[in-house]
Amino acid sequence: MGKKIISYLIVLVFLLFISCGENCNELPNSFSNYEQAREMVLTSNYQITEVADVSDSPWITSVEYLSCDGLEGFFVIKIGYKTYIHQNMPIEVWENFTKAESKGSFYSKKIRGRYQLKLN
Repeated sequence: MGKKIISYLIVLVFLLFISCGENCNELPNSFSNYEQAREMVLTSNYQITEVADVSDSPWITSVEYLSCDGLEGFFVIKIGYKTYIHQNMPIEVWENFTKAESKGSFYSKKIRGRYQLKLN
């Protein structure tokens, strides 16, 4: 019985933690600096939050897609210890990325250099 209560408390704390973020619709179109963008983008609440399996990639550590409207969103990629955020990426690009045989090649050809994060 005690383990069940602890499990419920953990879930409750997790849900409270998630709900503390801003609504993604309140995010600005551009950010003062990269640190502000990372903090705001990664702590906001989204309609769509998806991750892709990149375990077969030798250099991509993790990726996720965050969208308010299901049409376009933020593409967050971690390469080694660095995190890069791309903005206004269409969900179709995300879907194609998740299906790509080589996620690294797809990123290099179809995402890198595009969908730049907007800074003031």
